[in-house]
Amino acid sequence: RSGAALSYVVLLPYTGHILASVPVTVISLRVMGLRSWPLLGAVTALLILGSYYLFGVLLMVPFPPGILGG
Repeated sequence: RSGAALSYVVLLPYTGHILASVPVTVISLRVMGLRSWPLLGAVTALLILGSYYLFGVLLMVPFPPGILGG
């Protein structure tokens, strides 16, 4: 689990919030026991896009641009 958090910190400046969040979310959900890959993908997408909408859009927290530019 700490490796997942470390990957977020390392990847964030280069890839941005959305791409850096993928390994953290997938690893965390797998550790919590979610094994179905289709459900894992759907929950990961929902959590990442939801967190981006909450923090980036509603609360206007600036994220490092990364390779996606935002």
